[in-house]
Amino acid sequence: FLIYVGTYVFYVMSVTFKWVSPVILVYVFLVITSLLVLMVGYFAYVQPEVFEQGISLKQAIFMKYRKSGLTQDYSTELKEELESLMLRDYLYRDSTINLKKLSETLGTTKHNTSQVINEHFNKNFFEFINQYRVEEAKRMLLETVDGKWKWDIIDILIHTGFNNRITFNKVFKKITSITPSDFRQAEVSRVSLS
Repeated sequence: FLIYVGTYVFYVMSVTFKWVSPVILVYVFLVITSLLVLMVGYFAYVQPEVFEQGISLKQAIFMKYRKSGLTQDYSTELKEELESLMLRDYLYRDSTINLKKLSETLGTTKHNTSQVINEHFNKNFFEFINQYRVEEAKRMLLETVDGKWKWDIIDILIHTGFNNRITFNKVFKKITSITPSDFRQAEVSRVSLS
């Protein structure tokens, strides 16, 4: 840092008092800056523990909500109610669900709902909802009747709360690493190999 500041001060002084040509100074300044970047990269490679002083996700969430009025007991109660609403009432199927609607259903604030989802599930609202949607979609993708698929992919995405096929494919692939069609095909291949 001191080398960088010293170089910059020297650059400003040289330009001001015309000690050296400004073009040469620009190149010198760029070379020194590049060397400093390489030096930091080298030390990051040689001593990575020096750069691992960051905070974990749990610590970040704790710091974010340290002034929250949500007690641990109430947080646990909301978590259980939230899970119950997802499994019993299938709220994730509602394509218009948002944090506000979910909070009103839970009978709490948006802030509390968001905090519960972050702390207990390590997800944001959309990741939380989409996880349930994809789990149901996976089950539906594999349902058959008389050897034929029971559901078309378009019916599955509508039933599970997605608004369009592009979003459905994108979210499904993000969670499972494959598209819904590939998921179905992989299951067919797995069963035929058994």
